[in-house]
Amino acid sequence: MNVIISDVRTDWMKKEDKIMTCMNRCSLYSHCSSRFGTDCKKLGGSEIPKIRQERRYRYATGCLRKGG
Repeated sequence: MNVIISDVRTDWMKKEDKIMTCMNRCSLYSHCSSRFGTDCKKLGGSEIPKIRQERRYRYATGCLRKGG
């Protein structure tokens, strides 16, 4: 028996599914610039994601201001 599964949804729906997969399953979502979805190596795929460097002190309190 041969079964063919076709996805007839529009492109924006397919892209949205990839983004939601990343958002729900990946802990590096906020630092990732690739967002491959299930094709990502972290989620079991073969594509290596591009992770931006984390800026830990970006929203620190007044201790980082000049003179403070």
